[in-house]
Amino acid sequence: MGNVLEKHPAYGNDPLKLADFVRKALRGDDFDTAAAVVRAASKQIQCTVSWNHLIDWEMTKGRMNAALKTYNEMKKRGQTPDSHTFTIIIRGCTEHRDVQAALGKVMAIYQNMQTDRSPVKPNTIHLNAIIKMCARARNMDAMFGIVAQMPDKGPASPNNLTFTTIINALRIDAAGDARGDLTPMQKRQNTEGAILNARHLWKDIIQRWRSGGFWVDEELVCAMGRLMLLGQNQDRDDILSLIEQTMNIPRQVPRLNTSQRMLMEPASQRTQDSKNARAGPEEPSANSDGVSAFMAVTPPKSSPPGQSGGVYAKPGRNTLSLVLSALSLMKVKEAADKYWQIFVYNKKVKPDVENYHAYLRVLRVFRASAQTVELLQSMPYGDMRASTFRIAIASCERDKRNPNAFANAGKILDIMTNALEVPDIRVLATYLDIATSAATDSDGLKLPRVEQGKQIMRALERLSPSFINVKSFFLFGKSERDQNPAERAEHRESVLLLTRRMIAAYCIVLDKELVERSRYPDLQAQRSKLSAFVTRQKEQEQRSYLEKGEIEELPEHLLQYVYSHRLNKLMVNSQLRPEQWQRFKERVQREYDAEQKLAEAAKEMQEDSTGNQELEKIAEEDRRVAEAVAKGIFAETN
Repeated sequence: MGNVLEKHPAYGNDPLKLADFVRKALRGDDFDTAAAVVRAASKQIQCTVSWNHLIDWEMTKGRMNAALKTYNEMKKRGQTPDSHTFTIIIRGCTEHRDVQAALGKVMAIYQNMQTDRSPVKPNTIHLNAIIKMCARARNMDAMFGIVAQMPDKGPASPNNLTFTTIINALRIDAAGDARGDLTPMQKRQNTEGAILNARHLWKDIIQRWRSGGFWVDEELVCAMGRLMLLGQNQDRDDILSLIEQTMNIPRQVPRLNTSQRMLMEPASQRTQDSKNARAGPEEPSANSDGVSAFMAVTPPKSSPPGQSGGVYAKPGRNTLSLVLSALSLMKVKEAADKYWQIFVYNKKVKPDVENYHAYLRVLRVFRASAQTVELLQSMPYGDMRASTFRIAIASCERDKRNPNAFANAGKILDIMTNALEVPDIRVLATYLDIATSAATDSDGLKLPRVEQGKQIMRALERLSPSFINVKSFFLFGKSERDQNPAERAEHRESVLLLTRRMIAAYCIVLDKELVERSRYPDLQAQRSKLSAFVTRQKEQEQRSYLEKGEIEELPEHLLQYVYSHRLNKLMVNSQLRPEQWQRFKERVQREYDAEQKLAEAAKEMQEDSTGNQELEKIAEEDRRVAEAVAKGIFAETN
């Protein structure tokens, strides 16, 4: 390129202008020009920032080896790397797709930074990035080796992000083992070992917090809590002590295995105790030393920078989700209600969709259909999803012994109608199941026959507008171009499923005589309309497949097999979907081949039998000839 500075003379003596030029050139992906100008300017000035831009650009492109080559060239040209240089390199290696290869590069750079001749010593930012790299590679030995070398104080001392990364690494490693090929006992031992290591680490965290070494934040607390969720009930119970210790929110339920705890919801406690007895002791991850790690402590007197309201960690949505998850796994509802009140109304935490869903799952476990309705009424419409109402309606389905369960399900249906543009079909079908359960389920609520009929008819009347909406969306909503085949097929099946459920509801009312005879003609007409809709959809789908050529005719010999074995109806039903038709053809071909083989084997056996008879005849004739010859020879001798 000749003397490139002759084309860009303004950048030869001004590092700031040079860095600005390099940044603009790299923004246009003109790396070669930027690198040439930086190389030429390096002969005259110190331009570390420009070299950093070059290295950063290559790292963002995933060119780790090229970036390290540029870093080495930078040093050879007399340019001194600064702290940001190493931050760029370590961060880029951390995000590289080849984790193991990147870890080797990072560890080599880390060892080089620790030498006396290195102009930059590793600080907390560097070490946190390296620890994150070890966590991604699941190299726990390397991670703890680096942590052991970190000083208690100074620019390289661990902070809250350091411990958050370590605990998250332990959780990811334990969760990875849980999905592996290990035995259940090995998976449990690995999880308990990770929790035990985190408990010992937490003691150090609390000691540093008490001495004012750093501040405990919500991210660190929730990292510890998420790891403990993987453990046993004692670990999950200690999450509440963890929240009390770090956020000054008192426990709303007594500690596990205490007499006060046994007085709360004794039925669920007996269930949990029996499960624990079968599972064995929980000592490895919840020994006495570990429990004491979450006892209340005296925090430092000053507040962290930028945080008001005391020295405790500020609770947020992540903490609320953690607490609800722990209580759901432990099957404790009363405490969940109290914590929701504290977080949402006392601590002014604005719940998100996941928080609402977590609380709804707790209510579903305890069949709290009325409380579910109250929660939905306080939930913003913008946060509501189809899954929201599926969880909510499940509470009513589980609460079928409650005489108000059907009324609560109706309220959920009203909220869904207002919140969603198109009602969720699964929710509508479940609502209808709740209405018919009294007439079909022996374990359900026993209602008088008249009341059963009124309940089912009420459900059918309420479903009518929603069904019209669903059917209109199905027929005139999204075009086939806006839906992939799987979505289109799933939606069609859902609509037909709801239609069949409604037909079944009409059949229950008519067959069990749950309404007056005078209403029969009208109900039969409604049922006939629904049946006709199902029939039309089947015929339309079959025609569409035939028009597209996705359904081909059977060969003549297979058709004869179908007719001879009376498989005509099955053949017609199989033509509704290409995959069903393909399976039907394979089945018929397989059975036909097997029948042909049996026929050939029978024919061969018959031929063998005929041949054996002929051989026996020949042998008999030979025997007779031999006897005759023998008699002649005997006569001549005499």
